[in-house]
Amino acid sequence: MWQATYWILMIAGTLIALRYFRDLGDITQVFLGVSRKNMVFAIRHEYKLIFSGLACLLIGAFIGYQYDVSWGWSTEGLLAFDIFLFGFPWVWLHIGLRNQQSRGKFYPIEEARKYVRSDESVIVLENNGEARAHSDYHIKRPHLAGTPEGLGGENVIITYCCMTHLGLGYKSEIT
Repeated sequence: MWQATYWILMIAGTLIALRYFRDLGDITQVFLGVSRKNMVFAIRHEYKLIFSGLACLLIGAFIGYQYDVSWGWSTEGLLAFDIFLFGFPWVWLHIGLRNQQSRGKFYPIEEARKYVRSDESVIVLENNGEARAHSDYHIKRPHLAGTPEGLGGENVIITYCCMTHLGLGYKSEIT
């Protein structure tokens, strides 16, 4: 009985980890064709996925070692693999991307020409006569750009999708 419980929990935890990594792992979206529905589900239930997956894995590992039904080193390897599957997207989303927005620097067009190739495409945002351009290359990292000063006197930000190379500017206030 304990061996079956061990395997069910370890497989369930690993499947949850794989789904979380697939839907929010960023690079996996290019190769695995993540649907919008799955991505939105993962975003809305992110901590439920992490908690339930890790709970399955930890309870499964405890049962495995307590009742001597685990495979020893393979359990440890599976736990390390699953922690990576949960950890990489979480760190990338919450530390790597989120803090990029506040560190962006903007330059006048004359000065920006030194940094942007003449053949590089850019996304231009214009609001109330003030414009800002983001090259595809530079906006790929943050996915979200804006400044505390706003654009044209209003809080305008841009979201960007690396897979489609599409950006969308919007005002982030609800009126």
